[in-house]
Amino acid sequence: AIGHLAPDAALAALTAGGGLVAARSASAGVRVGDGIADLGTAARTATLAEDLAVPVPPVGIEPSLSDQIARAEQHLSRLHHSVTNDAMLARLRSAAIDGRPLHETELNFLRHEMKEAELMDTGMGWEEAHAIAGQTHPTYTNYHPEVIEQFSDRFGIKWREYWGIELQ
Repeated sequence: AIGHLAPDAALAALTAGGGLVAARSASAGVRVGDGIADLGTAARTATLAEDLAVPVPPVGIEPSLSDQIARAEQHLSRLHHSVTNDAMLARLRSAAIDGRPLHETELNFLRHEMKEAELMDTGMGWEEAHAIAGQTHPTYTNYHPEVIEQFSDRFGIKWREYWGIELQ
């Protein structure tokens, strides 16, 4: 089950290399004849398996790039349509399909939209969420220079200056 470690698998992992990691006191024992004997492998295994059957918190797993893109698209669909956002989403989808690493602007765009979505999901308004999300990346770095150049009428002079794009 999710959040649980199967005792057999856990025991195998812990005993790999011959070293059994016991979760209980080594002083526990049973009387055998005139002396005290160790609990024995079977008893230690049962005790360890018992301890390992306790639920463990699930490991934080990052959503896949495709999942993050879908989340960003869902979030952006509740805002005014923007061709610049469409262009960035297209770049992200292309990167996911091609398996290429994301450019810093693509990472920043995704980080920005994910943060903005998270905040708006709690009831925060767009203006405040957008301002906070803008703090997750340096100013002017969440749109790729090619997108800025392609849609130069949508970006101010500071964006073009930051990336060294001359107005045509």
